[in-house]
Amino acid sequence: MNVKADSSVYGLDQPCRALDSVASPTQNLFLLGSLSLKGKNQIYLLEHKEDSAFLECLAMWSHPYEIWSLHSCPATSHRELFFTINGNAAKKKTATLWDKTNGLTQGLDKVISLSDGTAIVTWEPQGYEVTSVLAITNGNLETIKLDAEGAVSSSIPIPTEQRIQTCSWDPHHTHYAVVCAGSTMYKADLRQKEVETVVPDAHPTILCSEYNPNKQYTLATTGVDGTVKFWDLRKASSSLRVVEAHNHWANAVKYNPHHEQLLLTAGTDRESAVKLWNLPTLSSHQSSDDRNSNDSLLKSISDFDDSVYAIAWSSAWLFASVSYKGKVMVHQVPKDIKYSILLSE
Repeated sequence: MNVKADSSVYGLDQPCRALDSVASPTQNLFLLGSLSLKGKNQIYLLEHKEDSAFLECLAMWSHPYEIWSLHSCPATSHRELFFTINGNAAKKKTATLWDKTNGLTQGLDKVISLSDGTAIVTWEPQGYEVTSVLAITNGNLETIKLDAEGAVSSSIPIPTEQRIQTCSWDPHHTHYAVVCAGSTMYKADLRQKEVETVVPDAHPTILCSEYNPNKQYTLATTGVDGTVKFWDLRKASSSLRVVEAHNHWANAVKYNPHHEQLLLTAGTDRESAVKLWNLPTLSSHQSSDDRNSNDSLLKSISDFDDSVYAIAWSSAWLFASVSYKGKVMVHQVPKDIKYSILLSE
């Protein structure tokens, strides 16, 4: 583990594109999963210690398949639970739910595995009792009941032949979800079991979507065109804003869960694979009609020399990213930006 002036670095021994933070009121914890095409894979539990900026591996567990993504439960009451999306060339992707309660001493406990063909899992939004997840399984949007041993309570076909890339559960109206395939954004009504096309051509191919945690109806998407687009789903005939974020694919976008004017983006342009943005005019504090003069790129991280597929916030001021080659970096929001945001609230 290396510590630089403004970052902490940890090197994995295998390729990686799966990263998520662990909900914890007292620790900065991150889960990562490797994507090795040869041999066994690993799940890593890392802790960042803010007093020393030290990044330590607390545990490492073997995993039989390639891990394409990893999703930790957002509720602190169930922070021991997480899903892996796993598979290999000879096996369809599937989702496995793990319990790491005894992980430091006895290893992981496998809770359930979902159906073969499950490529995406989205946890029930924070603030609710976590009893369900949404899953994309063989082209269907399924609601999975975790308190019923993974039973499927509903299944909604998504009307597309394109590969479904992303699914986002509306944290403000939990009977809605957005599903993206190809260039098209769909909105699913989980109660009525209906799907409508919201935006037919959001990007040439959509790669990621995420709801604003504090501003209703607002969604960010990324695509292979390198842009991040912001949408008001009530009037989505055109985007609210287009940010030219990356020179190649924009793989991911993450809102800061506490201060949504702060966003992370990750891409495949090696010279600046991770970027931290301050976009107050798109936040719940200001109207999108205001001038853009306060919107800015705060930090461009160029230390990876590789593509980055996964980013995660651990706290209001701390975030992590991992390159495909397995380089993990943890950064903090610049102090002047932190104080400026706190003083403005």
